[in-house]
Amino acid sequence: MDTTENILRIPISYTVSYAVRGLPGIPTRYHQNIVLMPTQISIIYRTSPDEQLGRIQVFVSGHWMNGTERAADDSATEHFFGDMSKWPDWVADEARRHDPDNAGRTS
Repeated sequence: MDTTENILRIPISYTVSYAVRGLPGIPTRYHQNIVLMPTQISIIYRTSPDEQLGRIQVFVSGHWMNGTERAADDSATEHFFGDMSKWPDWVADEARRHDPDNAGRTS
């Protein structure tokens, strides 16, 4: 019995993920000399804004670094959502770069 005609699928988001090198570190909230050095970015673009998270979420993953030394063996992830003006400028720029709502715009 084929029931595929009764299945409703509604896409709610589009995700872009990529490896990165050379981006600035993200300072921690708790340790003055420790930064998250990005190695991967995942950006989720929702088709409509979520009440709590907004339309765009960014996950920046990498390693905690103290200068040129790893501060911890585990990798870490910072999550950005909501008001983009509160994000590091380069994180907001990355989110805008791949935003499907900006596709085809020249300005």
